[in-house]
Amino acid sequence: MTAGGPLQTRIAISVGAELRRLRERAGLTQGEVARRSGTHRPIVGRTEAGRHCPTLEVAVLQAEVCGGSVDNVARAIADLSVLRCADRHRAQRA
Repeated sequence: MTAGGPLQTRIAISVGAELRRLRERAGLTQGEVARRSGTHRPIVGRTEAGRHCPTLEVAVLQAEVCGGSVDNVARAIADLSVLRCADRHRAQRA
């Protein structure tokens, strides 16, 4: 499950939808993407469902495995990274 509020959830859903679109366009199964990117099939499934947001490195690797552009995926992950940094900063100040 993604941590954080509604914005983080929207980002996770956006990243997952883009990765699913790339995978389906490439004609690959979730298992094939997992194997080629060095992750596990359930993680690919949770990511595509918007319940898990991967690191930028993993998202880029999965997009490349599918032969797609990582621009939209990377942008969404970067937005999430900024949110996580802001959350940590707020927690340290509290």
